[in-house]
Amino acid sequence: MFSLYGFAWNDDGTEGWFLPLFVIPFLIGYSVLNILAIAGGILALKKERYGLALAFAICGAIPSSLMGILATVFIAMSRDEFKQYSR
Repeated sequence: MFSLYGFAWNDDGTEGWFLPLFVIPFLIGYSVLNILAIAGGILALKKERYGLALAFAICGAIPSSLMGILATVFIAMSRDEFKQYSR
């Protein structure tokens, strides 16, 4: 038997726990933001696509504040090193 709040009674009368249904969308969103942050890190290492690398670093600031903020600052500081901005 399922419950919205994460607590349920099993058929035999014992108590049971499962992951609350309202937590699952947050976990999915957290995972998507982390995948975008990894993609931004790859773009930053290759020094390609400054705009996407910066946007994905900002996405990384949401689930992992300190590391995402540092990544955003360092990518913003190294704008001239990216291929499309080199002279």
